[in-house]
Amino acid sequence: MEPAAIHAMATVIGNPGRYTTEQSIRSFQTMWLTTMLVLIAIALFEGGLFTALIVTRALVSWSALALGLVGLCATIKVCRDQSRRIDEFERERMNWRRGAVGEQVVSDTLACLPENYFVLNDVKTSCGNLDHVVIGPTGLFAIETKNWRGVVAADGAGELLTNGSSCSTAEIRKLLRRTMLVREQVMSLTGRDVYMRAVMVFPRARVEAAFGSTGKVHCVTDERLCSYIEEPAFSQKLRSCDVDQICRALEGIARMEPAFDRERKSVVATKSTATVTST
Repeated sequence: MEPAAIHAMATVIGNPGRYTTEQSIRSFQTMWLTTMLVLIAIALFEGGLFTALIVTRALVSWSALALGLVGLCATIKVCRDQSRRIDEFERERMNWRRGAVGEQVVSDTLACLPENYFVLNDVKTSCGNLDHVVIGPTGLFAIETKNWRGVVAADGAGELLTNGSSCSTAEIRKLLRRTMLVREQVMSLTGRDVYMRAVMVFPRARVEAAFGSTGKVHCVTDERLCSYIEEPAFSQKLRSCDVDQICRALEGIARMEPAFDRERKSVVATKSTATVTST
């Protein structure tokens, strides 16, 4: 009896959510550091005030008592302000963590693409972070993951609405700008015209933004993502040699460590061994 054939999957390079995880850690560190600095400042102020009152105990007056009361009120206000800052830092940290979870979901989805596709997770460039970059026979894709809930729609001016409300930042414009800059860098390194499609993916939201309503950025759910990428109409067909050339160009743009190329070769070798074994 022949062994069951192993379904060849896309080559996945890099860890999804690394950037967002780092941001979450930085947010926590900032929260901890600012809290400690505030506590130290309060301790120094109260200590100095208490020492002054002890030294001048024979001259305690209404002015000294008033100064102590002012110090107490200032301490209470500082503590309340810091409490609000801690809440803000914690909300920001939770947003980063949710973003990392969404990127992992999308990375797992992209791994189901055929073996002639490459998925690069968390590509850091000089002009910003790209959650995922996909290169394959149907083209080059810059993918941004938004782990939003609810309904995502177009606002009529090329940007997004979430549950009927405008976003605080121009998410579409920001992704498109980053995509165009990376595309120009790829073209400069490869010496050929390359089209890079910008895609925004929503793993937990219902997408009602039709293609064209958000300009050159297409919005899809994670369930539709693979079929979208495999559809030749949305990007530019590439030969296998072009795919490899663009991979190397992106490696240079991202200023990744030398282990990046070794990891890519290792994954390819592992896949090749698995294919031979299955046959």
